[in-house]
Amino acid sequence: MDLARKTGTTLVAYSWTNATAPIEAFAAAAEDIDRAEHTTPPVVTSAERWTVSFWADKTVDNSAWTPPAGQIARHESHGTGVGRISMLATDSGQRDPAGTNGLLTATSSSADNTATMWTLVLAPADR
Repeated sequence: MDLARKTGTTLVAYSWTNATAPIEAFAAAAEDIDRAEHTTPPVVTSAERWTVSFWADKTVDNSAWTPPAGQIARHESHGTGVGRISMLATDSGQRDPAGTNGLLTATSSSADNTATMWTLVLAPADR
């Protein structure tokens, strides 16, 4: 039996992160309701940190993402064909305050229940 799989990859690089362990904390969530608004999961930090948010969606209809207010879109892509994968990566352009981060909502151009969302907290480089 020949099974086809679809994947997508986004690479974002931040030069001032820890070279050996760049991710200090992360959380992931999968959408379970048909909707166009997809919210990243929360991550709690004890100090100011750079936070990256990421959304991915597998659908034939999503052709655009609207990033959350206050976020800078660092990458957006859309595949082709049936079940195409679309992706969005954002950050605030600065360190985020200590406490709960994430809980950001991006809107896709179509409603579905196939999105996945991540909140990544970057570890600073050793000084």
